[in-house]
Amino acid sequence: MANISRRAFLKRVVVGAGTLTLYANGGFQFTNALAAAPVYKLRILHTNDHHSHIEPVSDSYKHGGVSRRQTYIASVRAAQQAAKGGSDPYDLLLVDAGDYFQGSLYYSQYKGYADLDFYRRMGYQVGTIGNHEFDDGNANLAKFIHGAATGTYPDVPAGAPVLGGTSFPIISANIDVPAGDPLAGLIQPNTVIALSDTGSEQKIGLFGLTTPETTEISSPGAGTTFADPVARATAQVAELQPIVGAKIIALTHLGYGVDVELAKNTSGIALIIGGHSHTPLGGQPNAQGDYPTVVTNAAGKPVLVLTDWEYGRWCGDIVVGFDADGNVSTVTSSPTEMQADNTKEGYIEPDADFETLIGTETTGYKKQIAEVSARAVGKSEIALDGVTANVRSRETNLANLLTDAVLAKVAEDAAKVAYPKVVITNGGGIRASIAAGDINYGNVLSVLPFGNTIARTDITGAQLLAALENGLGYVGGASNTGRFPQVAGLRYSFTTSRPAGSRVLSVEIKTADGYVALDAAATYRVYTNNYMLTGGDGYTAFTEGSNKLDIGFVLADALAEHIAALSADGGAVADADITGGRIARSYLTWIPIVETVQ
Repeated sequence: MANISRRAFLKRVVVGAGTLTLYANGGFQFTNALAAAPVYKLRILHTNDHHSHIEPVSDSYKHGGVSRRQTYIASVRAAQQAAKGGSDPYDLLLVDAGDYFQGSLYYSQYKGYADLDFYRRMGYQVGTIGNHEFDDGNANLAKFIHGAATGTYPDVPAGAPVLGGTSFPIISANIDVPAGDPLAGLIQPNTVIALSDTGSEQKIGLFGLTTPETTEISSPGAGTTFADPVARATAQVAELQPIVGAKIIALTHLGYGVDVELAKNTSGIALIIGGHSHTPLGGQPNAQGDYPTVVTNAAGKPVLVLTDWEYGRWCGDIVVGFDADGNVSTVTSSPTEMQADNTKEGYIEPDADFETLIGTETTGYKKQIAEVSARAVGKSEIALDGVTANVRSRETNLANLLTDAVLAKVAEDAAKVAYPKVVITNGGGIRASIAAGDINYGNVLSVLPFGNTIARTDITGAQLLAALENGLGYVGGASNTGRFPQVAGLRYSFTTSRPAGSRVLSVEIKTADGYVALDAAATYRVYTNNYMLTGGDGYTAFTEGSNKLDIGFVLADALAEHIAALSADGGAVADADITGGRIARSYLTWIPIVETVQ
């Protein structure tokens, strides 16, 4: 655990029947007044929403990646073994809360095999199932679960190594599949882990839960259903308590807000470790709550709700002390960033063996990724403008092509709601132009190198206006211009002669009958990227919406597919394929009128 200095101390408050101490770096200590002194300690490392981010994520700097995660896990294991037999020993548990699939070329190429290989080698002990695990149907998920549990795989991808590492179960208690389905008999509802590094055997019970939204947002097989999480959680507690007592963990893929409600409406769960909503907590950027969040359950006892943002950017890390009755007694937490930028504090060296497995353009898993990058996508008759200064200050044909590609990709999801749908994405996410001529996937990746995925949120017209004002607040400045809003499904006009926050002159929404003025009270579905969904680039209005979801489609894939569609049958991207006139800038000088009262 990271040491927390006195100067990092932030505040101490009373939560339920306990005292909570928060620290400025996201660290956390909690003492439960209703429990006795701890007699057993369990350290838990956890991740969620990995989304095939095998390599570091690049935003303003690099962090994440399985090589650094492996280094961190190995260092924690070494510390745990060093404490074994000492005065303060603890057991160690490594878990993941689902959505291993979808989000990078590694998934597009290997369909989860590469992720499974690294997870086995990192030594994960339990995982649950996320909605994106169903994106390629039940049969593909069945291979993943079987490979996790046995180390064997029915069809190892060409050029991939044999699975390494150790086996672990994938659990979910609320997924029901029909007889004869590829998943039949493969999904365990729960598991009991026996740990003994503290000198005596301790049994920890874990059960999994998967979001019922999966039927609408992914592709589960016919007859696959998702039962009510609260009902199944109650049944799992009843089954596990005679075996493990009070040390029960719910490993969920429901979303942070749903996890909080699950904690309130059940009893007998000590911790809820979740995923799905990509929610940052504690010291993570744009944090939406404490890490952990302490919730009082239906029996008046504290429940710890945890989640670890996304993409392996950080690693959740918490030590829980249990009293003799198995009640949570003390908590110390220190989630840690997987820092991949060697100019930043806390830099973590990558694991050499993992780096070799990942490989280069001619070796390892990356070899086939490089081959995919060379794949022909289509053609363009025109140069597509991704010049930095342009995409951060005005509309360009490449930005319009990208936002159109998003609308095309989400057509099925968009058809599920009657209210208007628009796209808003940050111009700073566009990093290169594309010359006229042949286009390969590498060209597309140069435009969109971050691996961002398409996300959605339902917001009011007033919130949509606030989002646009945020995006226009720095136009013409020296920094923060990357938030400039590129759009589809709407058009707007603005001026920089007004102060930030009041620069939008008009907003109109595209409908089947033409453009209509934005209605501040109406609801709009906004498609954006996963970075902006969590408040990135100052788009906090998106975090205030409902039905928020990282859909998981890679932006680069969406753009490539759109270019390919326009290039079909000998065609090519042309001016006529890209409707302009979406963004208008007024250069009229705005002079505030000050009335003098005499």
